[in-house]
Amino acid sequence: MKVIQQKRSCKKFTLPKQTTIIKNTARRAKILLPCLSLVAITLLSGMILSSSLSLAENQQLSASVRVVESCAMTITGADSHFTELVGGMVDQNIGESTISVACNDINGYSIYAVGYGNGTEGNTNLTGTTTGEIIPTGTDIPETSGNPVSQSQWAMRLSAVSSEFVPTIVSDSEGSFASNHKIPSTNTKVATFTNNISLTGFSKISTTYAVGVIPYQAADTYTGQVKYTLVHPNFADSNQKVYMQDLTPTMIADLLPNVGNTFVAYDKRDNQSYKIAKLADGKYWMVENLNLAGGTTITSADSDVTESYTLPASATKNENDNNLTDATQFSDDNTAYVFNSGNKTNCGASGQNVPCGSYYSYVAATAGTGASITSNGYNASGSICPKGWRLPTATTEGVDRDSGGYTGGDFYNLAIQYGMTTGNYKEDPDNSPTFASLAGPGTTPGFLRAGRYYDSTFNYGGSYGFYWSSTSASGTYAYYMNFGSSYVDSADNNTRRRGNSVRCLFETRDITDISTMQEISPAIAANTPVGTSTTLTDSRGGVTKSYTIAKLADNKVWMTSNLDLPGGTTITSNDSDVATNFTLPTSAEKNADNNNLTDSTQFSNDNTAYVFNSGNNTNCGAYGQNIPCGSYYSYLAATAGTGANVTADGYNASGSICPKGWRLPTSTTSNASATSNNNWKTGDFYAIAKAYGANLESNYSQNSST
Repeated sequence: MKVIQQKRSCKKFTLPKQTTIIKNTARRAKILLPCLSLVAITLLSGMILSSSLSLAENQQLSASVRVVESCAMTITGADSHFTELVGGMVDQNIGESTISVACNDINGYSIYAVGYGNGTEGNTNLTGTTTGEIIPTGTDIPETSGNPVSQSQWAMRLSAVSSEFVPTIVSDSEGSFASNHKIPSTNTKVATFTNNISLTGFSKISTTYAVGVIPYQAADTYTGQVKYTLVHPNFADSNQKVYMQDLTPTMIADLLPNVGNTFVAYDKRDNQSYKIAKLADGKYWMVENLNLAGGTTITSADSDVTESYTLPASATKNENDNNLTDATQFSDDNTAYVFNSGNKTNCGASGQNVPCGSYYSYVAATAGTGASITSNGYNASGSICPKGWRLPTATTEGVDRDSGGYTGGDFYNLAIQYGMTTGNYKEDPDNSPTFASLAGPGTTPGFLRAGRYYDSTFNYGGSYGFYWSSTSASGTYAYYMNFGSSYVDSADNNTRRRGNSVRCLFETRDITDISTMQEISPAIAANTPVGTSTTLTDSRGGVTKSYTIAKLADNKVWMTSNLDLPGGTTITSNDSDVATNFTLPTSAEKNADNNNLTDSTQFSNDNTAYVFNSGNNTNCGAYGQNIPCGSYYSYLAATAGTGANVTADGYNASGSICPKGWRLPTSTTSNASATSNNNWKTGDFYAIAKAYGANLESNYSQNSST
């Protein structure tokens, strides 16, 4: 499969003199709707016939002809659209463009779309060129002007055009793309053609947009973009790039439809290429060892982390052997170490000269998030894998290996597909066929016997392979997969200091595929469509609580019920958003005849932690609705004590009583005062309020008159 991303720039427009929209006047806000940033995908330019002729000794002539799969996507009509609206008006058809596809791939093809506002993939907003105000995506747009517009918003709409091969406009959880549909925040399939194509065929779809603005929308020129991508399952070699961070579950399924299919994708962080494959466990794996350089700073935009992390500088090796020059390397269980081998170490068996990639300690492999996890069977919340990818697990979250947790581990479920017997976490040396012969060097999984580093010394190169999981075994041990020529252990564990190899696994789950709050991850959140909700459990404090969660209109996953963590609970880094243990104070008590507390000193000091677990006796409903309220916490309690020393305006506490993988929302960019320079517009609460209709163009609060 070959993919070329060829962005087409928007036309330039002169910004009009700014006006202010006043209700019931004819002054106008200009809405510039999107320039289509096209992704044209082609295998080779045009159809190519390559022939070869050979003359045999008997003078018979033979010939062969190879028809190369060729797919391309182009646009006809305007590549940008413009409308001018009075506040309170709508426009249901802002221009029209036709996307044409010519493709002879017998597997068919799919078209994906994603918001690309301000040149940022995933940005679904129209943004004011002067004010910076936004118009979010949404579908509550009246058919005609004059009807109430609840919130300024814009949408996309597609239709199939009569052509040689008519494509299908598809639906997702938000509805059909044949009707007004929100601009997708991740690469989402919008159209497909699945019939076998024996000849080059032409398909066409038309695109248009709808927008509605409230009377008080700030006057400005608002711009946004949508990027379209053509995907088809051709596995010819290519020098054209698909980035690992851009893949979505549906896109990777189109790329790798069958077990054994492989494809070369690139890592945005350093432009290195990795072969990826769908393996026999039905999951998508890197089938080459990660080779991310020491000293690299990774961020939530490109990696499996929520906060930026910098890998330590790579160690260096001796000239005459593979041992390291610094004896302190890979010597401490809670320190990050990296060695980039430069492919000089030998991973091959029986003298095969196979390059090994890089080696990482557990703390480095987990991007520092594993350092504070001390309990058996708990997973680190991040890793050095690309965004959308993660470290494999060795056990079910919260269940140690010897209690049967290994049956839920990614490594176990992979190994049993490649020769390991079920019912145990490791294969007996006498078993046949072995993991090494089915999944080792030279196979599609291609796990290498890369050896390991321990106390700066290189061991077992070409004989054994060691691959980190995300799973902790204790404060100094972690789990990894270990295999040799005659056995595999899917849940081995030993010291964290070891320099093991890393393979990353693509995350296909969304929030409906997990059961506990602590299983959430950035990739799971990203895979979840807006509007999806589910119920998860949290068992901290020995009491199991159930919470509803949902991906809301700001494109983030929120709890949609109030936290109810009992007073007196001790939370740890294994289960909560803390680096060190914190114990909540005992809950206050309320009067029998009202909701006031019996102890007048409760919630009376700004730097003391207080808790009141209401037992759901307080009523949070309006107009007599009997809705339980959950629990109440002072700021110091809510931040698990980490807010005590935060005294400057705009600085965020470093922890909270939220479950692991969750955090308190922000009101501003960290280290920036909310009340100056519009910094409130960077906070989580601003984004959620704006997404649900709040008029916050000029202030962080909205009074009842607006």
